Amino acid sequence: MKNILKKLKHLISKKDDPPPIPDESIEDSPLYNEIVSNFPKFPLIEAQILTGLTGLLVRLAMSDEDLDSEELKTMKSSLGKFSAYPEDEVSVMVELGVKNFQDIYSHHYHYFINPLNKHLKKSAKIEVLKVLFHLAGADGIFQNEEFEEIKQVAQDLGLSREIYQSAKTEIFRDLNILE
Repeated sequence: MKNILKKLKHLISKKDDPPPIPDESIEDSPLYNEIVSNFPKFPLIEAQILTGLTGLLVRLAMSDEDLDSEELKTMKSSLGKFSAYPEDEVSVMVELGVKNFQDIYSHHYHYFINPLNKHLKKSAKIEVLKVLFHLAGADGIFQNEEFEEIKQVAQDLGLSREIYQSAKTEIFRDLNILE
């Protein structure tokens, strides 16, 4: 068990709270199966986390039914920073997410939150929130739908309104956007 997690070890929680939301399994996802198939060296927990995060990123980026180059670039850089995997592997993960967009969008975002809730520490969940805000601002336009989805994700990750607002303010400041 000690060697299970190599790249994401510092993000993994030792406890299982809050509990997963509905009883859907990420392992049933075509995206998960493609990540496992393309990256057989990934421990299964990492594949679950990366599928969850990639699914949330793709859902948010495609919420306006358009994926522009800045959003794609931001998804890759965000996933790369979060996971510490090499750029080529991260690019493949994002491409698999975009390829599986229809399946990703057909599932409620809880489907992708469950493995994050199960495996991530609170600090990593806050980083997920920041990644989502950063992605929402990548195209230069923040839409109400994006804020609502991020707010719901924060709540379902067990993060308070204060944490949501703090992450939002931090990313707005980083992107030079006035609230």
